[in-house]
Amino acid sequence: MSRVAAWIPPMKVMRLVVVLVSVLVAIALIGLWWGGANAATASALGAVSVLILALKQPPWWHTAALGAVTAAGASAATVVAGSAWGLGLVVGATVLATTPLVLRHGAIVSSTPVVVALAGMEASSIGPVAAAAGIIAAALLMVLAVALLGLAMPLPPAPERAVLLAYVGVLAVGSGLAVGIVSAMGVSHGYWVVIALTAVLVPVAGETTRKARGRIVGTVAGAIVASGLALVLPGPAAAVVAALSLLVGVAWSVMGDQARGAGLTAVAIVLLSAAGATAAAWEVAGERAMLTLAGGVFAAVLGLAFARFDRREEAEELARE
Repeated sequence: MSRVAAWIPPMKVMRLVVVLVSVLVAIALIGLWWGGANAATASALGAVSVLILALKQPPWWHTAALGAVTAAGASAATVVAGSAWGLGLVVGATVLATTPLVLRHGAIVSSTPVVVALAGMEASSIGPVAAAAGIIAAALLMVLAVALLGLAMPLPPAPERAVLLAYVGVLAVGSGLAVGIVSAMGVSHGYWVVIALTAVLVPVAGETTRKARGRIVGTVAGAIVASGLALVLPGPAAAVVAALSLLVGVAWSVMGDQARGAGLTAVAIVLLSAAGATAAAWEVAGERAMLTLAGGVFAAVLGLAFARFDRREEAEELARE
């Protein structure tokens, strides 16, 4: 029992996470009522894309600006969905467009390339107008909900400017290349590579290289374990386990345990995808495991390289002082 309890975050944090997830579900349901499944998808993506920034409680128009940039990228992604490298360029360009907000607020755009990649790779039928409208509307609703409920999370301080610039550049190039490569190869569910990449490329002020490795290992291990669970769990059970993993994973991330948070979030993402799979279980699991491994290796290389850059910048800053 003690081992199980060690993986359960404090109830205060869990309650906050439950409220946040409830807000996200409510926004998705509003989108469903407004324009059907496509609008619900766009609304959910829009809400997720601005969540981290909204919890920092900046001026409302900062969050709206991030929503607008993400909406423009997702809209363009639905247009160029048939072009592998066109989609990769759109993903990279969208990340670069967030640079002013990143320099002001820190690494608050980790979900942006995922949202844009999903729009072009899995939800292009939404169309450019519905994608943009749904994401912008959801972003504004998220700002309103966070303000009315008085929600806030203890987010870490922003790293140095040079680190943030490097972060945006590596995230833009890495996510753009990943999307272009998996799209050109015709890999189904290729967005998992982008998810793995964004999970490990998070600049954390004062983080040691050992902790960076732990976050990377957590992401890869979580995705591979979930691939195995997908073999034995039926769709509804996989969805339930995914929902619980997501709640606990987000809670751990809020508390600063990036390894556990990244691992459980990876479990949730893979199992949610598996819950709706129609192909044979072994076929789906094999494809997912190989793609996760490839994405994990690519993300690990970039993530560890970026971690070393972060450490070097901190050392130089201390030397100057």
